[in-house]
Amino acid sequence: MISRRRLSFPAIGVLALIALPGPLIGEAPDPPEGLTFVRRQQQNYTLVFRARPDRERFQITRVPTMKWPDKQNFLLKVGESSEDGQFRVESLERKEALNALGIVTDASELTITHLPSGKKVILARGVEQVIPTYFAEFRLGERTFYVKEGDVFTITEHPNRKFPLLNVKEEFAEISSGPTEEDPEKIKLRRTP
Repeated sequence: MISRRRLSFPAIGVLALIALPGPLIGEAPDPPEGLTFVRRQQQNYTLVFRARPDRERFQITRVPTMKWPDKQNFLLKVGESSEDGQFRVESLERKEALNALGIVTDASELTITHLPSGKKVILARGVEQVIPTYFAEFRLGERTFYVKEGDVFTITEHPNRKFPLLNVKEEFAEISSGPTEEDPEKIKLRRTP
């Protein structure tokens, strides 16, 4: 990409237009030609910390969702991962709270790591916790494709470049200009109608 900058040299009365490689300072780089962001898609993974059947194990229930239609119960210790490979139990913080009747109840919180995203999530006892996984729907010409947040994708027009999908919001997707550069620049693609 060539950026044009206008320079003025009033002392000698010269106005010059020069071409420099790269975007202007503070200007975002151009996205790959023809690549548009259509919308954000979401898959939910929902868990509930149900009980503590003994001193070492925790009962965690996977609530059915479209992606995970079967209910599943996990009995796990700290450091163990779920059978479906989606989370690992990290720690327990014991807490107590008063319920609506004024009775002291267990309000402990379990910290887990959602393995696909690497994010820490806190499960409060008895409360459903939705863990979303976001996807960007992109269009390139007539082709539509989906990329999971955090994944890297390529496009046929630039077969030697990889574009990490850094962030997906309702209004934009943020990709990197690729790991081929030492300091890749972020590119924001606004949602197209």
